[in-house]
Amino acid sequence: MVGAHAKLSAVLLLDNSLSMGAGGLFREAQVKGEALLGMLKEGDEAVLVSFSDHPRSLLPSPSHNLSLVEKGLAKLQLSDGGTNLKEALTKAISIISRSKNLNREIYLITDLHRYGWGKLLARGLEIPSGVRLYIIHPGPNQPRNATVESVNLKGGGMMEKGKPLWLVAKVKNNSSFPFVNLTAELFLDGKRVDQKNIDLKPGGEGEVKFAITPEGGGNHWGWVQLPDDGLNKDNRRYFNFTIPERIKVLCVGGKREDVFYLQLALNPLQEKGFSVGTTPCEARELSGFLLSDFDVVALANVGDLNPDRVAAITGFLQGGGGVFISLGGGIDPRLFNQGSFGEIFPLTLGPLVGIPHQKEIYFSLEKLNYSHPIFSIFQGKKIAPPSFYLAYQGETKKEGQGLAWFSNGLPALVEGKVGKGRVIVFTSALDLEWSDLPRSGFIVPLLQRAMRYLAAGKFQSSKKNLVGDRVEVTLKGKKGKITCLRPDGERVGLKPVVRGTNFLVRIPEVDQKGIWELSSDGQEIEIFSVNPNPRESDPSQLKPKEVEGLIRGGKTFFIPWKADLEEEIQEARHGRELWRSALWLVLGILAIEVLLGRQKG
Repeated sequence: MVGAHAKLSAVLLLDNSLSMGAGGLFREAQVKGEALLGMLKEGDEAVLVSFSDHPRSLLPSPSHNLSLVEKGLAKLQLSDGGTNLKEALTKAISIISRSKNLNREIYLITDLHRYGWGKLLARGLEIPSGVRLYIIHPGPNQPRNATVESVNLKGGGMMEKGKPLWLVAKVKNNSSFPFVNLTAELFLDGKRVDQKNIDLKPGGEGEVKFAITPEGGGNHWGWVQLPDDGLNKDNRRYFNFTIPERIKVLCVGGKREDVFYLQLALNPLQEKGFSVGTTPCEARELSGFLLSDFDVVALANVGDLNPDRVAAITGFLQGGGGVFISLGGGIDPRLFNQGSFGEIFPLTLGPLVGIPHQKEIYFSLEKLNYSHPIFSIFQGKKIAPPSFYLAYQGETKKEGQGLAWFSNGLPALVEGKVGKGRVIVFTSALDLEWSDLPRSGFIVPLLQRAMRYLAAGKFQSSKKNLVGDRVEVTLKGKKGKITCLRPDGERVGLKPVVRGTNFLVRIPEVDQKGIWELSSDGQEIEIFSVNPNPRESDPSQLKPKEVEGLIRGGKTFFIPWKADLEEEIQEARHGRELWRSALWLVLGILAIEVLLGRQKG
């Protein structure tokens, strides 16, 4: 070992990312770390840096108190996070570069998980001259492992209490072993509600579908779980969604009377407790409203919107909001065919079709897309089709989807998708001069289902939060003390930032998988789910030769898991023959000293 005159500074860089849980690697890595610390001599100094998505160290620099480092190593836990070798090595280099000792070493204990080296593949990394980097790795490691890669809500686009939803879990076999009758269990609001079986070929994947019927409104959460295997950390995937108690619709008309029938259909008595709440305004007043306060924006006969208002509507759609557009005599087709509004409009408008100011010549609503959530409840039922006297010609764009057609073959309702949100265009008007729809019994279920469908994007958990992410949550009009309940049961206080009538809450890093809960004065106001990065489950590894090409400068040595750790490090420090000769020399000197001592005796 290093003599008393040549003190050593060491950084023990230990990978505790999720992939290190495969086949018990993490515990073995701790044992390797204990052996490395045990090789250090009096006067040497060391620091422990663990890393997953980000490196963490209890001490800013190496310490002579090696027992403190050993205790930190013993307490270290396997994390739920991903692997970021670039940040980890950069931190280790920063620490070791400040050391004044001539002997400086970095011990990197990792599984060589390919994904973790991604950020180094482009430019690599420079190790300072004189620093020795030891990479201690297990070699090929592929335990039997299946993972839940994703869970998605397929509610047919409708989010209603007492109505069925579908949850689709994607399951993947990340090993060379087959799975037969693998059981996937579904838990909803903490209770086990269903299970399905699936067969997976080596490296194969498949889907498991669950039917659920949430009885109550508000926040719901759960997970899909697989049995224990070679990597348990990826056997459970969380989800959350919200069943709205009330849909909030901003009804925007060219004039206030343009939204009369729209409001009447959505909330006939304008009751505050009704399942759909409406707020009317004229187009010129739109800038006075914060769109994020609503679930749907309904435009009726709005003929002109300035670029700022169009940009606000586009942003609202991209964030998951819904937009319903009914036309009328006050609109200019060029507004919807050109410029920024044309980018969110799902069809190209043509001239008017029909004869105004009469009701003898008409066309009807003839064909409905019964596979669509809005119209699925009408299938097999007799509907008295409303009569239409005027409508705009339209050609559905490639990215648009037709939902209903008139008897003359022209589209009546067309859907488009913008970001996380949806937009539906009605090519006629909600006006008795254009049709008798406002007087038909069809208008109420049509518009109420359309609003629920459009609002769904605001309530589904479309944000896929991964461990290590920074999370921002907007709380609408909430006051009081904001706290966060972490999955491990710890509750921490948060300082919200005021944004208009809302509050923005920032969590710099979500470091645990599970359900996170936000509360205001002890009352739950928001939940969100966090999951591991599915790439951590991929067993692909870099080979030592590939890693060599990423690291420049210094001296890099690869030590296989099963090798004699002390022997490999001694050979790296002094050379294979030199250290053996030095050892024989020391033994020879000791033998001579023993012999001389006996002669003197």
